[in-house]
Amino acid sequence: MSNSVFDQKVFDFITKEENFESAFEIHQKMDDIKGQLIIKFWELVAIKMEHRPADKWKMFNNESEEIGIYLDEWMDSTGTIFCVYFFDIFSKLKYGIFIDELNKKRKFDNNKIDEYVYTNIFLSNYEAEEELIFQETQYDFNDLNTLKQILPHNREKLANELVQTLFDFAEKAIEPIKEMSKMIKK
Repeated sequence: MSNSVFDQKVFDFITKEENFESAFEIHQKMDDIKGQLIIKFWELVAIKMEHRPADKWKMFNNESEEIGIYLDEWMDSTGTIFCVYFFDIFSKLKYGIFIDELNKKRKFDNNKIDEYVYTNIFLSNYEAEEELIFQETQYDFNDLNTLKQILPHNREKLANELVQTLFDFAEKAIEPIKEMSKMIKK
C-alpha cells in the first residue's frame, strides 16, 4: 500500500466522528507519555548502574540530560575534573568524557587532548565541543524504533546494554584519563 493510500485511510479513520475525539486526546497526551516513558527508562538505567558490583565507580545523575560515572582519582579539591557519561538522554543519545576546564585554576591543552583521545579512546569518529569529547549512539529518543525499545515490557534489554556500554567505555578510559590529567596546565 503506497503512503498516499495509507495516509488517506488514516485520515478517513481519524476523521470519523466516533474516532476523532479519542485521536485528538491521544495526540494531546503523546508528549507527556513519551516524556514519562523516557524518564522511567533512565530511572531503570540509574538503578542498574547503582547496583553494579564495581565499588570503585561513583555515579552521578542530575536527572536532566545526563547520567554518568567517575572515579575519586578523577577529582581534585575543586571538584570533578573528568567523568564518563551519557548525555542528551531525551534526544540523540551520546556518550563520552566531560572535562571540567571551566574552573579557571586549570587549563588544558585542547589540541593535545583531542589528539590523545582520538588515538587512545575512540577508534571511530568522535566530536569535541569545548569540555565534551563524545560519540553518538544509534539511539534517538525522538525516534519510534528507540521508543519501542523502552516500552515497559522491552526496556530491560536496552538498559542493560547501555549500562554495559558506559562501564566498558569507562574502563577503557581509565588510563587515557590518567594521561590527560597530566596535560593540565597549572
